[in-house]
Amino acid sequence: DLYALAATLYYMLSGETPLKAPLLVSQKLKFPPSIPLRLTKAISKAMSSAKKDRQESVKAFIDDLNSASSTRQDDDEVTEIGSQSSTVSIPIPVASSNTDDNRTEKKRLPSWIWIAGAASIAIVIGIFFWIKSSEQKSVSGGVYTDKKTIETRKPSHKIEMPNSLDSVLKNLISNMVYVDGGSFTMGSDDVDAEPAERPTHAESVDAFYIGKYEVTQKEWMNVMGKNPSNNIGEKLPVDNVSYEDCLDFIRKLNEKTGLIFRLPSEAEWEYAARGGKESKGSRYSGSDTITSVAWYAGNSSDKTHNVGLKKPNELGLCDMTGNVWEITSDHWSNGYDSQVTNKISRRGGAMTSEEVNCRVSIRDDCNKTDRIVNQGLRLAL
Repeated sequence: DLYALAATLYYMLSGETPLKAPLLVSQKLKFPPSIPLRLTKAISKAMSSAKKDRQESVKAFIDDLNSASSTRQDDDEVTEIGSQSSTVSIPIPVASSNTDDNRTEKKRLPSWIWIAGAASIAIVIGIFFWIKSSEQKSVSGGVYTDKKTIETRKPSHKIEMPNSLDSVLKNLISNMVYVDGGSFTMGSDDVDAEPAERPTHAESVDAFYIGKYEVTQKEWMNVMGKNPSNNIGEKLPVDNVSYEDCLDFIRKLNEKTGLIFRLPSEAEWEYAARGGKESKGSRYSGSDTITSVAWYAGNSSDKTHNVGLKKPNELGLCDMTGNVWEITSDHWSNGYDSQVTNKISRRGGAMTSEEVNCRVSIRDDCNKTDRIVNQGLRLAL
């Protein structure tokens, strides 16, 4: 949070967009020459890549700003940021304009003083209301959640869940797999690649959770109360659902659990299917041999099969290749450099797909309202 506050000030003063703190290794900050050195040092310190090199608290940062923004302090004119006074302002620099008659004249304030002052006031007010609001429950993504419900920064990446949930939903949550963020080459330029898979390009994703399995019919029934699937079985992936059906399912699931489930983006899906940072570069998700990881046209008898029967990929994810097409949150485009359409992208191939159409980079599209017998979903969080 301290980094974010400093980054906001940096942006306002320089017009330069800083890197997100988790991606920061080193960056050269570019302040205009008119900005005083002491102010640039205060902000630069708060934007250090290592937490230990930043100020120890927001108060210390504010103190540095106060110190950097003034040449002297007049008790009858100045109220420091963060004081108990009802008026909050930045100390105003003054300069002696006539030493002969000992008169003191206030200079016209430089624009950076006004910018820094306004930003600092906003910071103090924002901190106050953030502290107050964090003590209560908040509304996020249209779902009433408690800030303690999920703690994604624990070393174990454990998701905490309400004790009131039934075993089906607890099992669903426990099967969410943490995927460390990173960068990869998205798409394919292989001889088999279709135009929709091109051009290959660098893509980065933040850390997220994704389901170890495709959503099963038992889980869908638990949330929706009915089963739309063509092939019936509790451990089979739900099928015959549309994009809009999936959004309705996720909305109700979030209401039940208090968590923020969603559909994965295409980049998240492909990154996870490739094995994330553990990727071995396989043609399919987890192997170059499709029969070991997928139910597809060559071995499925045109039917879906229970989730988790095939070998998982490097991240422990099952059936990313085959079984059912998995709907993503992204709109479809005929290529990564093409204009998006109103259709939705889906990934992974299905039990009816030929081997070439189950490659990890393969893309397909569907209409938002179409219920398709070989189409299901996998959750992200």
